[in-house]
Amino acid sequence: MENNAPLNDINVLDASGAIGHYAGKLLADLGANVIKIEPIQGDSTRNFAPYLPNVESPENSLQFILLNTNKQSIALNIESEEGLKIFHKLIENSDILIESWSNEEKLKIGITHKKLIDINPELIHTSITGWGTHGDKADWAYADITGVAMSGVMNLAGFLDGPPENLPDQQGYHCASMHGAAGALTALYSKEFNNSGGQLVEVSMQESLSIAQEIAMQNWDIREFIPQRTGESSQVNPMNLPGFGLYECKEGMVYMMTTGTAGAGFAGLVEMMDKHDMAGDLKEEPHWTFIQTQMNGANLRNLLTDEETKDKTREFLDHIENIVTSFMNSYSARYIYEYGQSNRVLVGIISTPEDISNDEHLKERNWFQEINDTKRNVSLRYPGFPYQLSNNPPSLRIPAPLLGEHTDKILTQLNYTNDKITELRKKEIIK
Repeated sequence: MENNAPLNDINVLDASGAIGHYAGKLLADLGANVIKIEPIQGDSTRNFAPYLPNVESPENSLQFILLNTNKQSIALNIESEEGLKIFHKLIENSDILIESWSNEEKLKIGITHKKLIDINPELIHTSITGWGTHGDKADWAYADITGVAMSGVMNLAGFLDGPPENLPDQQGYHCASMHGAAGALTALYSKEFNNSGGQLVEVSMQESLSIAQEIAMQNWDIREFIPQRTGESSQVNPMNLPGFGLYECKEGMVYMMTTGTAGAGFAGLVEMMDKHDMAGDLKEEPHWTFIQTQMNGANLRNLLTDEETKDKTREFLDHIENIVTSFMNSYSARYIYEYGQSNRVLVGIISTPEDISNDEHLKERNWFQEINDTKRNVSLRYPGFPYQLSNNPPSLRIPAPLLGEHTDKILTQLNYTNDKITELRKKEIIK
């Protein structure tokens, strides 16, 4: 496939572990020529479950297959003297390096930022780690879950009466990768247009994730208040108002936000239920007037905190909630979502992977990307790109590489002879 994406003249060396894979993929999808450096035994994520059926290890990890498309693979022992020389040659020809080595690993290998810049003064050196390269935690071990925990995000996830909850998949790694890619592109822009030369882009997963706290930290700094976990009700709806939050449907679930001023509001939900003869007594007086004039967060907050009105208001809201719940249980999530959207009722379906895979909107936008992976003898459909460019869009050009698939090709481009490549392979410098 022709590569006319915007970074098609940029060379990237991806020596990162799991924390940086998505950064390399983002740049590769935008056209960059990305070479993934793997140890002789293969990147550790090649062992991550789940696995592609009927494909042998180490080529069957779905996570590796997902996050390493559009990359070439060289299997290289950079801890050896000759392997390190090859790495230095690759650095000479690279615009961007992505790595996730600890300070101890860098010292063991003999790689420092100064050494890299001496080899290539124009290099954008992107380090993505758990805690950054300096500070009292810089040498601590990390995993995705520790980043989520120590960023403060985990403290906000879960229900008030339960423990903090982890986020699904590896959101800490992905968040750090996104900021790593953004930082690398910013530094590349600065080099091109401000003549700033090469520089170190340093990403800490803890710092990257902290933005996901939203205003929690400011709440403490300014008000000395620690927001509590609220489960599905969220910080927006701490009072558990009807028509707001998760609802179980006949098939599937939806999330509603009707107790507010946007869209058709809660009155719109009542109208929707009434058209299905399931509004109960909510369109009768005095209920209907109350719903039309008082069913928004600000008014209900006043009524629920006023000693004279709170008990009666809570009793009526519970009555409303029973009617809403009964309506939701009577129809599928898909029906409620589509009918609600067509009537300006703020409702979203809780999509499963199956829902997304069958989403007609995404199909119409050509979001899904397919590629024939001949080495694994399978045709794969991938989630699409997080952005579209009208003139030179990102593209899915090659499947994730086999371990060391491009070693010979890359070394030949570095002027290594076939005999030398054979010698290096016998000495287990390459694979």
